[in-house]
Amino acid sequence: LLGYYAATKHALEAIGDALRQEVKDLGINVVLIEPGTIKTEFGDIALSNFDPDSLQGEYRSLAKGFKKKFSELYEVSPGPEVVAKYVVKAIESSKPKTRYVMGKHARVTLLLKKLLSDRLFDRFIRWYYRG
Repeated sequence: LLGYYAATKHALEAIGDALRQEVKDLGINVVLIEPGTIKTEFGDIALSNFDPDSLQGEYRSLAKGFKKKFSELYEVSPGPEVVAKYVVKAIESSKPKTRYVMGKHARVTLLLKKLLSDRLFDRFIRWYYRG
């Protein structure tokens, strides 16, 4: 339901990884800031314009579950100040990490992605959002 969004995040991750290798010998550190769900005006607008009832069949069911779960997660998510904190941390570090992952949801998702096969992870995500 957010395939286009996930695709852009993956593209940024790939270009960041490639760029980090390309400019390392120039003394440039490329750092990826990878926030989970962050409560911003963008999310408010996206949720208010997402209408599962306009969809058909099985996709409608999945979309309704997604909107419900995402809305719940969004309400308890931190604001953009948490991202700013990590940006400052990376800038001030003499040896910054290559990635800064923040937010409970992002950490849990990445852990599950590492522990589960793709099929099990997909099944879990579909189960979770139908809940």
